[in-house]
Amino acid sequence: MSTQATDRTSSLWRDADFMKLWIGQSLSLVGSQVTAVALPIVAVTLLHVSPAQMGVLSALQKLPFVFILFVGVWADRVRRRPLLIGTDLGQGLLLITVPVLYFTDQLTLAWLCAVVVIMGVLQVVFDVADHAYLPSLVRREQLPEANSKTQLSISTAEVAGRGLAALLLSWFSAAGAIVVDAVTFLASAFACLLIRRPEPTPSAAAEPQKVLLSIREGVRFVWSQPLLRPTLLATSFYMFFVTGIQALYYPFALQELHLHASLVAIILTCGGPAAIIGSALAPRMVERMGLGRMLIIAGVFGNVSYLLIPLAGGSTWSAVAALAGAQLMFGVGMPLGGMVTMTVRQAVTPDHLQGRVAATFRAFGLGIAPLGALAAGFAAEPLGLRTAILICAVGVLVPLVFQFCSPLVRLGGVPEVAR
Repeated sequence: MSTQATDRTSSLWRDADFMKLWIGQSLSLVGSQVTAVALPIVAVTLLHVSPAQMGVLSALQKLPFVFILFVGVWADRVRRRPLLIGTDLGQGLLLITVPVLYFTDQLTLAWLCAVVVIMGVLQVVFDVADHAYLPSLVRREQLPEANSKTQLSISTAEVAGRGLAALLLSWFSAAGAIVVDAVTFLASAFACLLIRRPEPTPSAAAEPQKVLLSIREGVRFVWSQPLLRPTLLATSFYMFFVTGIQALYYPFALQELHLHASLVAIILTCGGPAAIIGSALAPRMVERMGLGRMLIIAGVFGNVSYLLIPLAGGSTWSAVAALAGAQLMFGVGMPLGGMVTMTVRQAVTPDHLQGRVAATFRAFGLGIAPLGALAAGFAAEPLGLRTAILICAVGVLVPLVFQFCSPLVRLGGVPEVAR
């Protein structure tokens, strides 16, 4: 271990550079939750899109992830922090165009589709760079704490961002609420700009090889690792079916259950408190229970939660109870599962492959997501929203088979880097 690494404080709370990265990303996550609520509402209530059009819009959000393998090669050949700064700035500036066009009566579905595609491209670059950058910023034994803090930010954003969305939607239009996200992206870029710890030159840049060979090296590494292969399969099936549910969730809640937009935003915050508690306790739970048992708990709560969504119906409050219950269960499972899988992946991956391994997971997970959104959107036309969501909710259980039949469930502490 290098002298620089040993000099770092054992607690990330006192690591100024990590805290800059974490605080900036936390602000951005809060704003992103506002847009995650507001953007579909813009499409449904202001542009009056159909379920099929909503499926297309959701698919376009994920479409850029098809090219993520090439981004992974790029991220292994350049420094990653400048990529984080540039993509944050780009997303912030792009989001500002939505309220500007809306308030000048020029916002169209075509432009909304263009926005989500470009945002998707920038998000692809950010995600890969972010996941590859973290292992070079903290020590290997600090990865569980770093990833639990990341999950804590995600969980807090569920409450703060969506709660803020509910408040903003009661005051302003959905388009106006998106301004908040634009500001947080700019704040995230500024916070990352303040990081002073030097980033080492990527070793992949010293020995460049053909792009396709570099991609194959990353994919082959993931497939050859007994801890990564089942995670990759589980992620792919999960994202296919979950994206289908996400594409239909707002039309189902707003049009079939006839819930108010602000009420839907409040429902989506219900899982936040459970997720915050789970994220905060995750490092201690890992020490006592091990990563494998944590993964089992995450799967039981997180994946099963989606079955409650198609069961929502009856009176307004019974529908709210079912949707809120799904959010609570998901709130428990999501941060635990995310922390475990991210820690395992980063821990067993050599630094020169971090970008390509992160890209491989995104490619097989989010790359297949547009197909799930399209399939669900078009299936909802003849089958109905509730039936299409039920099929997707059953499909979300498939990933549990890959995980529970793998060495992951027997894992104790943080695994060693593969050689």
